[in-house]
Amino acid sequence: MLPGVFLIVYTLDTGLFLPAPSPRPATLYSSQPLRGQAGQRKGGDYSFNVQLASLQLTDFQAHRCSLINFAPGITTIIGPTDRGKTAILRALGWVAQNNLGGEEFIREGAKETCVKLVVTEGKKSFTIIRTKGKVNSYSLDGKEFLAFGQNVPTDITKLLQLNEINFQGQHDAPFWFSETAGEVSRRLNAVIDLTIIDSTLSNIGSAVRQCQERKVLCEERLAENESKLEELIPQKFRVEDFAALKEKKKAANEATRDHLQLADLVTSYSEYSNRARDYQTKSLALQTVFNNAKEAVRWARLEESLRDLLNDIDKATLAAKPPPDFAAVETAYTLWRKLSKETEFLANLVRRMQGTLFSAESCRENLKGMEALFHRKTKGEKCPLCGNQIQ
Repeated sequence: MLPGVFLIVYTLDTGLFLPAPSPRPATLYSSQPLRGQAGQRKGGDYSFNVQLASLQLTDFQAHRCSLINFAPGITTIIGPTDRGKTAILRALGWVAQNNLGGEEFIREGAKETCVKLVVTEGKKSFTIIRTKGKVNSYSLDGKEFLAFGQNVPTDITKLLQLNEINFQGQHDAPFWFSETAGEVSRRLNAVIDLTIIDSTLSNIGSAVRQCQERKVLCEERLAENESKLEELIPQKFRVEDFAALKEKKKAANEATRDHLQLADLVTSYSEYSNRARDYQTKSLALQTVFNNAKEAVRWARLEESLRDLLNDIDKATLAAKPPPDFAAVETAYTLWRKLSKETEFLANLVRRMQGTLFSAESCRENLKGMEALFHRKTKGEKCPLCGNQIQ
């Protein structure tokens, strides 16, 4: 919509003023971007204060090449009849609405026509060119539009915001004064777009109905959940009982574990007791062997004394008289050899017995430690075998 622009065509013959008012609001809003050399507008709604700057007609009806510079407020065009005043309005309508068909408006003798419209927004300017002849096209700041049919390209429509309500022909009745109330209402609605209010009210009503339906649904679900909650109240006590049973089960498991540990200790005590008895038996046997070894040592000493005695006898015999019969000596030597073997065997047996006695002493110490540990852990407990209290 171009605010505050009135184009008045005045015919000298008739003295008739033909206004082309712009009754729509002075602020333009567009939700679409505008592309072109002037840049792209991004985001939501933008305010446009677009003004007509100039209009150039080339080979359009009676105009070979005409340039009209519009004033900031009202521009008045005065001239004789059939000199192209109305053609200026027609050219502007052709650019804004693409409402001319055929090629009758191309100047006679020319092959194509071109209308160039320059509009400004603040310090920015936009150039719209409408061409028909060899090529039927629009362009906006160098961007060409083809194959648009009977419509106007969207970027140009949103830039100009002009439609048939902004144009009044030479022979039209005064603006809206001759129209019916319904027609005035329709055109007023087209100007300020009252359908937005209707659609907004409809959307609000639809949203309210949806909210009411959701409210009813939520209330139904709430009532259903409250009913289920009341049904679950008796289960609360069962949950508490279950928790108590769970604690009891935990205590029973701990008691069972302690009982198994006690049974393992009793079993270990029995095993160590049996080993202690075995070691005691072996110790007695080793004591007997040790006594035998001591006796063998005594016999070995006696053998040594006997050997010394025989040596002394041999020396005395050699000195006193001829050698006596050696049968007794051979018998003694044989006995000595036998005793030597038994002595060696008994010495080995003594060494083994000493090692066994050391192992038995270690086992006895371990047994005492295990008995002390068993008494510390089981003191005051009930014996699982006899049922008496362990002291």
